[in-house]
Amino acid sequence: MTETSINWEDDHTVLTFTLERRAQSEHGVAKLSRDQIDFVCRLRNCIDKLQYERRKVDGNPFHGNLLYAADCAKPIEKMIANALALAAEYIPRS
Repeated sequence: MTETSINWEDDHTVLTFTLERRAQSEHGVAKLSRDQIDFVCRLRNCIDKLQYERRKVDGNPFHGNLLYAADCAKPIEKMIANALALAAEYIPRS
């Protein structure tokens, strides 16, 4: 599996928390609803290729990952990333 770190928006503090962590938000934040992720997961080319998890790490109780299947071809992985990006709201660093 390939992991891409995310933060789950549990409450109104998470956006500020994420933006303050430069390693996670150097270029800003893409805000995306779980409904949109679930929609992409159900698309024909994405079935069994994308999952998500919550995995808290030290200093970040909101942490999780988007998980691309080990057998997910790079073109499909890029397609999934693009579909998620199109559904996201971009929030730049101020």
